[in-house]
Amino acid sequence: MLRTRVLLILLIGSGICVHGAINRGNVDTSASSRSARFTMSIDTALSYLGMRVSDLSMPPDLLDRDRHRTYLHDALFTRPLAVQQWLDTIVSHLRSRHEKSQMALWDTTMPAVGLGRFRRAFHAHVLSADELQQRAIPLDTLALTASARILVIRFVGAFLQAYDAVSSARMSQRGLDGLQRMLDSLWTMSTEDEKLTLWQVTENETAGRESLAAASALVDTSVISLICSSGTSLHLDLLHLITETLRAEDVLRKEVISITLETPFGRIAIGGPGDDLYQGDYAMILDVAGNDSYHLTNDDPRSHSSCIIDISGNDVYRGSDHVIGAGHFGFGVLIDQSGDDDYSAIDFSIASGMYGVGIVHDAAGNDIYRSRTNGQGAGIYGIGILRDDAGHDLYVCAAQSQAFGGTNGAGILSDLQGNDRYVAVSPFADVLRYDDHQISFAQGAALGSRPAASGGLGLLMDASGNDLYSADIYGQGTGYWYGVGALIDLGGDDRYDAYQYAQGSGVHFALGILNDCAGNDVYVSHGVSQGCGHDIAT
Repeated sequence: MLRTRVLLILLIGSGICVHGAINRGNVDTSASSRSARFTMSIDTALSYLGMRVSDLSMPPDLLDRDRHRTYLHDALFTRPLAVQQWLDTIVSHLRSRHEKSQMALWDTTMPAVGLGRFRRAFHAHVLSADELQQRAIPLDTLALTASARILVIRFVGAFLQAYDAVSSARMSQRGLDGLQRMLDSLWTMSTEDEKLTLWQVTENETAGRESLAAASALVDTSVISLICSSGTSLHLDLLHLITETLRAEDVLRKEVISITLETPFGRIAIGGPGDDLYQGDYAMILDVAGNDSYHLTNDDPRSHSSCIIDISGNDVYRGSDHVIGAGHFGFGVLIDQSGDDDYSAIDFSIASGMYGVGIVHDAAGNDIYRSRTNGQGAGIYGIGILRDDAGHDLYVCAAQSQAFGGTNGAGILSDLQGNDRYVAVSPFADVLRYDDHQISFAQGAALGSRPAASGGLGLLMDASGNDLYSADIYGQGTGYWYGVGALIDLGGDDRYDAYQYAQGSGVHFALGILNDCAGNDVYVSHGVSQGCGHDIAT
């Protein structure tokens, strides 16, 4: 009798929260082994009830399809348990730093969220000095040392090739300015909602649906695909160039003198070994050493794409909106090779992709990330990926961040090492349910625009360490309206705190997964959480 009751608790509500045993001895925690054990456990449980895995399915055609729906959304209903295996494949790509794995990551992710096929572009072809000077890059200035000149030829040449590709893609986009305004407005959160009357809320919802319909008619995923392919390819090319540059790091420290070049594409800065200060808007910054300060803005309409590379030092990054590895209708790539760094910005910043791709890749150090909304690995009609390879890190946001996927978006946060803290402190009241709780949509969260636009993929992967996760309403593996939100923690003694719609919570035709694979963990939450499917969801 006890055995049957346990099985019913596992299956009622189509809710799944996976907690792995402590990794001792020869226990295999590989992705394939985890998936096999997971499927076997469910299959065995179902057999006692006279059921099969194929019985755990839901009709995918209960609602009309919107133009943002993909085969991934169909899989949420026809084979919901298979999505876990698909996510394990993505996790294996994230844990590897080999280029083939990175290409496989985008081969897998981009089509799933409706962004088409990933096309690897190669930007490492070195442009000649004459070609760069024809593009009005002033290589002949006396302040540019021989070593700095080489850096410009290599790195700026790669940047310009990606910049040209994105410029061509943008030229084919209909109604570019209007689309930018509409999408920014639709995905910007506001504290004003809690002050509105019921009638005003209804009016805003009607206006929002009209704006969404107008924006959806203009969205061209082929344009987004080209931008994302160019930006992610540039990231891979820059990693190769950085590896080559590090072989001559001592020479660069001695010979590079800080200089800023004015170009038709925006300002380009080369930083020497001192502690440099960068203020304003830049197309590209390459700094070889020093404890540098970046106070960045995005106020030059020519600079739809940007790139920052910092080789070493404890650096401070400060910014407003659409900065610090932010792709706003373009690409933004930031690579920080070493040091304890501090990142702080406001909205659509720090690894944010809005109709483009935003990448922040921090290779080492104990780092701090602070932003408000739509950052720290947020993708909306695009890709946002925050990769932190090592260190004890602190992530602080308000909402729609820390691996957040909106419509046609993939938001990924990948942290490989360290005891990390993820905190979502939201000012946005949950006006539909509570006066004293806030909307988070963070730490592996996906959101669609109900009822007309399916959601995307939000995946937070933490590979090791004793970690802390704190959110309020919607977080820690939550999906809403045809979205896939997932938090996968591979090891360590972790603590999860949330209030509702959290920790493996699928809400309204969506899928939410919390998969903790090892460690002595603590989970605190309330209703519709910890493996709960609500309204045709898993």
